Amino acid sequence: MEMRKALIFVVAVIVTLATGCVSADRHQREVSALQNRLENEVRALSETERELEEMGRAYRQKTAELEDVRSEAEELTELSQRLRQAEEERKRRLEEMEDLVRDISGMTIQDRAEGDFIVIENEILFDPGQNELKEDAKETIKDSVVPYITEQLARNGEQLVRVDGHTDGQPIVVSPWDDNHHLSVMRAHSVMRFLVEEGVPEQNLFLAGFGPNQPIIEPPEPEADVPENRRVEILLVPLREDDIQSILDEFIR
Repeated sequence: MEMRKALIFVVAVIVTLATGCVSADRHQREVSALQNRLENEVRALSETERELEEMGRAYRQKTAELEDVRSEAEELTELSQRLRQAEEERKRRLEEMEDLVRDISGMTIQDRAEGDFIVIENEILFDPGQNELKEDAKETIKDSVVPYITEQLARNGEQLVRVDGHTDGQPIVVSPWDDNHHLSVMRAHSVMRFLVEEGVPEQNLFLAGFGPNQPIIEPPEPEADVPENRRVEILLVPLREDDIQSILDEFIR
């Protein structure tokens, strides 16, 4: 706009000076030439202004896109850090659990997508068809599982502990249980109650009975006798900030 005003002023001055010095025809030609020049300059100025506006819009768009890329890069960096921390935490916990059961017969650790399970064979926990814990089983759980769970809850009071009961597919014949699901629940309940008796907060515990539905070893037939499938499992439910799948799901959303 300042250039346009300056051009108009110049034209006005020239016209004024020319009035007394040149003939009317010459004056008219010069005025027309100046007007044409002024119009060309104005058009050029308008085009420049339009180009500058387009460049400004393009710049703002590119800046916004760059900011989006920078934001995504920061999110990816954060995701990578959280995943690394979660993996390190799970590795640490798994090593602790493996040390826990290293010299205990009938107790193992299984690393699955859902989490890391302490697996206790039924043979060391219960007599056939029963849900009362053996005295030796109580001592084993008291000396190993209870201190481990207590330590984990001391680190995080929000930690949940799930106790799962499992059976094989052998039908219930002589026992008070309606079926294998009933037996699996009652055995999980016995282990959970013992943990509570030994000081594990009840509000951090819950149980599940799967009956024969989650075998470790696939049976040759549904009602086969498979001792490995008769077991109780204890899962420290992964905390959301430590669970790899939860972190990935959060990022995808």
